Formats: sequence, C-alpha cells, structure tokens
Amino acid sequence: MLKNKTSRQIKNERMLDFYRYYEKEISPLIEKYEGERKIRAVIFTVIAIFATCFLATYIYHLLSFPLIVVGLVLYAIVMLISYRFITRGLQNKIKKEVLQKLICSLGNINWIPEKNIIDNEMLRQSELFSTYNTRSNDDTFEGEYNGLSFKISETNLKQVSGSGRNRRVDRVFNGVIILIDSNKTTNSKTIIATKGDQNIRNNATGTIATIFSSIVIIVLGYLLEDTFKIGIGIFLLIVFSLLALCQKIDNEKEMSSMDLEDPEFNKKYNAYSQDQIEGRYLITTSFMERFKNLHTAFGTTKAKCAFVGDKIMFALSTHKNLFELSEGIFCSLKDPKQTKVFYDEISAIYDIIDYFKLDTKIGL
Repeated sequence: MLKNKTSRQIKNERMLDFYRYYEKEISPLIEKYEGERKIRAVIFTVIAIFATCFLATYIYHLLSFPLIVVGLVLYAIVMLISYRFITRGLQNKIKKEVLQKLICSLGNINWIPEKNIIDNEMLRQSELFSTYNTRSNDDTFEGEYNGLSFKISETNLKQVSGSGRNRRVDRVFNGVIILIDSNKTTNSKTIIATKGDQNIRNNATGTIATIFSSIVIIVLGYLLEDTFKIGIGIFLLIVFSLLALCQKIDNEKEMSSMDLEDPEFNKKYNAYSQDQIEGRYLITTSFMERFKNLHTAFGTTKAKCAFVGDKIMFALSTHKNLFELSEGIFCSLKDPKQTKVFYDEISAIYDIIDYFKLDTKIGL
C-alpha cells in the first residue's frame, strides 16, 4: 500500500518538475530574448547619452534658472517615456510567448490578460474592499489544481469623485486577488485582515471618523458663532449616522473579533467572524502558517482573506507588477532570481489549495 504523500513531498516534486520543464522548454526562449534585451539596453543608453549631451549644452547656453528647470523636466519626461516604451515592448513579447508556456508547467492554468474574471458582485460579497467605482486589471489567470478551481487577478480599485480641479482619486486596492473554490460551504462569514487596513467594507472606522468630524464642525461653528458651519455639521451628522444604522441593519449577523491560537498571528492580523466556533474551525494553525507564507511570497504590505459560502478570497496589496519574468532591460533574463519569485508566487497559491483539498475538516 502506497503511503500518502506529505505536503512537503508534494511541494518538492512540484518544484523539481517546474525547473526540469524550465530548462528544457523555457531556457531556449530566454536565450533568444536575452539578445534582444541587450540590444534594447544599448538603444536606450544611446538615447540617454544624446539627451544628456543636449541637456548639458542647453544649460550651458541658458543660465536662466526657470529655463533650466524646464529643461530638466523635459529631460526627465523624455527619459521616462523612452525607457517605458523600450521596456514594455520586450515585456509584452515575453508574456505572450514565454509566460503562457511557463504557467502550463504548473498545471491546468491559463493566462487571460486584462479581463474581469472575478466579478464585482463577488468582490462586494467578500466585504474585503470599501466602495469603489473604477476598476482595471492587468495579468489574470484561471485554472484548476488538485480538483479545485481558482482565479487570480492583478487588480486596481479606485474611488473617483468630482471633476476638474475638484477631481479626487482615492486608491482602494492595488494588488492581486485570488479566488479559490472550497471543498465545503461555510454557514457564516469570516475575515482576516492585516492590522491597520481600513479598506474593508464592514469596517466602521471610516464612518465613525466622519461622524466625529461632523461633531467637530458643529463645535467649531458654535465657538465661532457660525450658523452655516453648525448647519453643515448637523446635516453630515444625521446623514452618516443613518448610513451607520443601515450598515448595521444590512449585516444580518454582526461580526466580532477573535483571538486565535498563534500570538504572533494576533499581533499582525485582525480576525472577525459571524460565528466564533466556525471561525476557529476555519482558521487553524496550519492555515495561519500558509496565510503568512502567501503574504511573504508576494512581498505584500497588507494581506486579507474572506470565507464566503463555498469560496475563499485572498486580497494582497502589493503596489508592484507581479508575475513578471523581466525586471527591465538592464537586468539579465537569465538571472534565476526573477524565475524563483514567479515560482514562489504561484507555489504559495497552490499550497493554500492543497490545504483546503487535504484538510477534510474545513467547513461545517
């Protein structure tokens, strides 16, 4: 009788298969694009030399400080546009030919760029994000591993208000969203979030802060004998108090915080659940370890997840491009560091899936 493989054995076999495939199928392609990278690096260097010489001549003949500032700004713009144009062309080629082949080595997974594979209604149900009205996607993946379907999306969420000089853009989220099918269905909602993350829909901190600001406006208006400010303050206080009440009514069962078994985990993350018993059943020490590994693998500043019905959603704020095989035209494509980063990102997701597949106790 064959002995069941441990999670470490599964991980080691996956890594060996990946690097064997990489050497056989990907290395020749990398060799081809490495030559192109060097050519592009030379082209940019030539542009930089000419632009710098022109700038030096410009500054030498024009000693006016305002004109020198204009020259420096134009120089910076030209260099930035040139670098992005030259680099982007290479990155697009690598993604189209190399990335799709590389992810195939990791199982049944497809690269589907710039599509809403995770719909907005699912994001709303997770309650991991505050209100947004603008969304864009970069790399998106869809696949199946170990019998469970998953979706990965590099997503940018913003709340845009006003127009012209009054236009305001608030960044709600910028990073990667991962949606995994679970082998069981949860009866209540459970959320984990990095401490200090206020961009959670059910987090009342923003509303409380606005109510407090309204009270401050009323007090200032009273002290300054400004009737208009008092009126504005009372209006805002009523509106946001009603919003807070509606939010409480919408939540059929209010979420309460949990203290988990791992003290280090409690220091870094907040955990909330509508059902304390089910919440502790879901967030085991093994899950906490994998969650921290996922956080580390993506180099994220904030990580959060939600158990919703038969799905688990992870949201990792990164503020950087992920799933890239090239760091730029001045970095060798043969550098194993970037390949390892790519592998670690996907592997960390697979570790999470392995957990939900192997642990039959998940769900009630």
